[in-house]
Amino acid sequence: MTTISPKEKLGSLPDSLAMPEALSIRFCNGVIELGLVSLIIFTPLAFSTVQVWSITVVHLITLAMLATWLIKMNSLGKFKLMKTPPVSGKL
Repeated sequence: MTTISPKEKLGSLPDSLAMPEALSIRFCNGVIELGLVSLIIFTPLAFSTVQVWSITVVHLITLAMLATWLIKMNSLGKFKLMKTPPVSGKL
């Protein structure tokens, strides 16, 4: 009986599609998606209110989504802080 390797089972899929996502990446994607859905639902409901609580809720959800995205990019190795090169010459 011959054994088939997992790579042969997947055929000619690229490696990025053949590998399952890490649990942390899927969790981060879920948090970002939940944040977007909650903003889409909550923002029109609190549209005409300019009270501090409604603005704070929108800011906190956005901050949580940003922090989750940064964690996701860091775990993927795609996040890099770079210093902006100095501009030389005149515009």
